[in-house]
Amino acid sequence: MGGIDKQNQRKVNSSKMERKKIDYLVIDSGAFIKGTQLHELSDNLYTIHEVISEIKDKATKARLEALPYEL
Repeated sequence: MGGIDKQNQRKVNSSKMERKKIDYLVIDSGAFIKGTQLHELSDNLYTIHEVISEIKDKATKARLEALPYEL
């Protein structure tokens, strides 16, 4: 009644926690195809030309061209 629901408190607390970013992240085509928000995971993103050349669908290519950062 007047008590705190411990389970809900944990959910609220964990949702407020900031994720620690990865120092360096090497990206494969799957992350691009899924539309993963990579900039939220790391500030240092790396891939190779061959990975980019694996991307064939127009939607993913458009997302790559619109990225707010350089790979």
